Amino acid sequence: MDQGVIRAVKRCYTRKYHDEVLVVLEDENDETADTRGERTKANIKAYNIRSALYNLAYSWADVKVVSLANYWKPLLTGEDIDADFEGFEANDFHKLL
Repeated sequence: MDQGVIRAVKRCYTRKYHDEVLVVLEDENDETADTRGERTKANIKAYNIRSALYNLAYSWADVKVVSLANYWKPLLTGEDIDADFEGFEANDFHKLL
């Protein structure tokens, strides 16, 4: 049920991570050699838990209110999403083994 919200946070986090780590544009000083790869490697090595947590917090803040409302709507209205679920059969597990 909350997979849409988690997916949205992951998508925002990945975008922020790539924006912080990847070096796509060439620098004006790099006319003789292309150092984008080395600078990207240096950015990856400099990426730490603090950066990850900040990016996660910013990603959570970027989740749209509509996504959260869609997540909470079934819970607040009392809709039973798993009403037709009757449980697992023992044979189902034996087939997997």
